[in-house]
Amino acid sequence: MTSRGTKYWNSGAIPLIAPEMLGEIIATACDLAIVISPEGRILSVVVNKDHHAHGRIDHWEGRDIRDVLTPDSRPKLEARLELFAQDRDISGAVELNHADGAGWSFPVRYSFHAIGPDGGTLLMLGRDLRPIAEMQMQLIEAQMALERDYETQREYDTRYRVLTEATRDAFVFIGTKSGRVVDANPVACDLLDVERAELIGNAFAQEFE
Repeated sequence: MTSRGTKYWNSGAIPLIAPEMLGEIIATACDLAIVISPEGRILSVVVNKDHHAHGRIDHWEGRDIRDVLTPDSRPKLEARLELFAQDRDISGAVELNHADGAGWSFPVRYSFHAIGPDGGTLLMLGRDLRPIAEMQMQLIEAQMALERDYETQREYDTRYRVLTEATRDAFVFIGTKSGRVVDANPVACDLLDVERAELIGNAFAQEFE
């Protein structure tokens, strides 16, 4: 880096960047970048070349961004455009859901930045939320599977308890390696003259002379 560049960084300013490099830097820094007019007209779309999930969306250019948003996301955009029109703070991320009429949609978290010589246009830097949404869905599915397994196990435990308590025979379950009592039914506890809570976990051999 030249001494001039070092001075820029140390002073808190951003070094001058060649226009042909700026698009590549923006595309690398986010998954999706959109430049819109104050009215919401899409002026430019840049997609991260390493992020293939969006496909080709350059046909968005020239369209109203509202046309590629789901109905629930349009009020969020309108609120941000209103703040921009009033020269108020537009910082802070906003989650918008895109849809293009082809039966697909995807959520993106955008930050908004005023750009241009007079700050009259908006740069939206987006991060694709689909990986997070997919992970959340996997967690939900795993939780539901655990709950189903728990319900099944509880049903088995109930049946097992009913069977062992209803039989007239004495049952004691012993760990094959430890030799300690894992469980015992009431008939076995009465036969050994010991409470079940005191019997479980003890070495079964000590119950005999």
